[in-house]
Amino acid sequence: MKYVKLLTRFPIIGVNEILGIHRRILGHVDPINSGTFRNQQVFVGSHVPPPPEDLAGLVDSYVEWLNSEEAQSMHPVRYAALAHYKLVDIHPFADGNGRTSRLMMNLILLRAGYPPVLILKHHREKYYETLNLANKGDVRPFVRFIAHCTENSLQVYLSETESSHSITHIEQKTIEIEEDNRSI
Repeated sequence: MKYVKLLTRFPIIGVNEILGIHRRILGHVDPINSGTFRNQQVFVGSHVPPPPEDLAGLVDSYVEWLNSEEAQSMHPVRYAALAHYKLVDIHPFADGNGRTSRLMMNLILLRAGYPPVLILKHHREKYYETLNLANKGDVRPFVRFIAHCTENSLQVYLSETESSHSITHIEQKTIEIEEDNRSI
């Protein structure tokens, strides 16, 4: 998350930043494949992501969309949710696509002044259900789901702010939630 916070200072998100996020997620687990596009076809449930030879062009188009006036003029929660969905739909990596997509979502939200959104484990089924609906052509339930998670995260941060005036305390609470493995 520190790397994502650092990226909030840069006005443009590029392919290298996405690869950097992925490298930081998987660098200790899979140092050979971290930060690189997959080189074989994968299957995600009933969803068949694009073949590896299409990934570079699709990610370039994704980055162009991310930095477009159209995308950046959307409500930040909608923009973040669509950025998350579009990247996970491309599925450019052999592993870590969901985590990378969620960090991209949080990068966009942080830039807009929102706190990071945590998708809690007990929301996992709804998360995948709405992703599947998006894969079938209706992204609206996924956007609403992310909006709901954003609202929940804001409530957590607001309640922590009311009980403590320390930013360090709020950041520690976020780390505790993540470490408690209550987020996916």
